[in-house]
Amino acid sequence: MIYSLRLQILLSMVVVILITVGMTAFMAGRAANAEIERVQGRDDALRNRRLGRLLAQQFAERRSWLEAQGMLDGAGAMYGQRVVLTDTEGIVVADTHRIMMGRRLSNRIASRVTFPVSGPEGYLGTVMVNPDLPSGPPTATVASIDPTGTPLNVLLVLSGLLAVAVALVLTFFLSRRVVAPVESLAKAAHLVAQGDFSTRADVGSKDEVGELARRFNDMVGELERTEELRRNMVADLAHELRTPLTNIRGYIEGISDGVITPDPETLESMQGEVVLLTRLIEDLQDLALAESGRLQLQISECDLSQLVRSAVTAFQQQAQVKGVSLQVDAPGPVVLQGDEGRISQIIRNLLSNAISYTPSQGQVEIGARFDGDGAVLLVRDDGPGIPTEDLPYVFERFYRVDKSRSRYTGGIGLGLTIARRLAEAHGGGISVVSQEGQGTEFRVVFPAGGTGSVDRQPDSG
Repeated sequence: MIYSLRLQILLSMVVVILITVGMTAFMAGRAANAEIERVQGRDDALRNRRLGRLLAQQFAERRSWLEAQGMLDGAGAMYGQRVVLTDTEGIVVADTHRIMMGRRLSNRIASRVTFPVSGPEGYLGTVMVNPDLPSGPPTATVASIDPTGTPLNVLLVLSGLLAVAVALVLTFFLSRRVVAPVESLAKAAHLVAQGDFSTRADVGSKDEVGELARRFNDMVGELERTEELRRNMVADLAHELRTPLTNIRGYIEGISDGVITPDPETLESMQGEVVLLTRLIEDLQDLALAESGRLQLQISECDLSQLVRSAVTAFQQQAQVKGVSLQVDAPGPVVLQGDEGRISQIIRNLLSNAISYTPSQGQVEIGARFDGDGAVLLVRDDGPGIPTEDLPYVFERFYRVDKSRSRYTGGIGLGLTIARRLAEAHGGGISVVSQEGQGTEFRVVFPAGGTGSVDRQPDSG
């Protein structure tokens, strides 16, 4: 509970509110004190001038300070402090505490406020407010009131409590909006960790949390597809290995039981099964080396056009048996730096794939040329094409557009993957363009420099 996101949001908002209220109280107190001091200073100046005029007027009328005591008592009540009046000789003629009457005061006595009393004839005396004199029982005064005291602080405390209450309400609704998607995401992640790739997080908003949920769902979808490919890979490998091994076992048992005669035709059939097994293992090994970056290339100067013509010659009989026409478009040499054997493997894989998917009386075109990207290999067929939803996955391991095809009719889905890895090993790339019912075109680009991403060794010859 202490690590709950809801609690953290609430505590964060409460801390922010308390800091804000505290700073507001501090600044408001300082501003209020400054304003009150300014107003009090102005009022004190007004009271001082008024008291000075009244005392001067009273002295002018009576020519003495006999009635000054009563006036000073009223001034003391107004000031809320002790007030003392001295004449021109410094003798106390009036004192709200009445203990310094008739005494002469030194000019060095300090007081909060000191101002002179003057009339038409000049200086008449001095008034001291709260002087540094011995104290005595004061006369009745008005209690001092601090306008910055309790009322302002109480209002600030009440506003802070109200803000905390509002924070609680906002946290409740905010947590439902923010924390609920996070909890859904955590729950979905837990299910995915247990192997349930069908689960998805709820996407209820377009903010950052919603974007995170969408990215999570995309990731889970990719994991689900990868897991499906893995299961299919295991099933395909088991099938592709079981079929030739079963055939070989059947031949051996038949020969042992005397049911099958070990004539050249039988041995040739067994050899064909062994060739299929060997080719499958070689494909897996090549793919593993290429994907791990440990495939070694024997780099030399080779002619892409000549490699194309050699591959066409090798596949001519297979194409004729199926009734597919092979057309070559390689009018001149296309020389590049690369591994002649691996480039031939790319050509064979693409050509074999095109012939397998091209119907009878169809046509496969293969060409080699230079363009702005470097040396380009093109393999185009007029087969059924690849569905749009399958195009992003045709180069992935064991992926087959037609799931019903076996190795005898279309392979298990390694040829295009190996072709892509080998092209990338030469520093190039492969792409595909296809529409259903309009055929497919594969384009392989080899850079002029022939640089690759795997270990390369120069041709020893």
